[in-house]
Amino acid sequence: MRTVAISPDGQTVVSGSWDQTVKIWDWVTGRLKATLTAHSDRVGSVAITPDGQTIISGGADGTIKVWDLTTQSLKTTINGYSSAVYSVTISSNGQTVALVAVTEVLKFGIWQPKA
Repeated sequence: MRTVAISPDGQTVVSGSWDQTVKIWDWVTGRLKATLTAHSDRVGSVAITPDGQTIISGGADGTIKVWDLTTQSLKTTINGYSSAVYSVTISSNGQTVALVAVTEVLKFGIWQPKA
């Protein structure tokens, strides 16, 4: 386990791991609810939207994955980073994702989902 995020309601924990997976855990029981696989390299950062409905994960494969927390399915993949995505965070209104990727220089990015 490399990174964790807790849902706004405090019921769910999401983790990202070196084994290329995102895992969804029940915070109260500690039970593993689901394992999400789509990254082709380590997962370095996870975040949950303020409404508790979406997971964002950033990976060493240079992608950002957007997951539906309820259905545990992949909604979209954001490509275009030639290096690992080390950190993702979500704005308080859930409309903007900020990220950090490192190549020769520190690169910041912003992604906003289409309405």
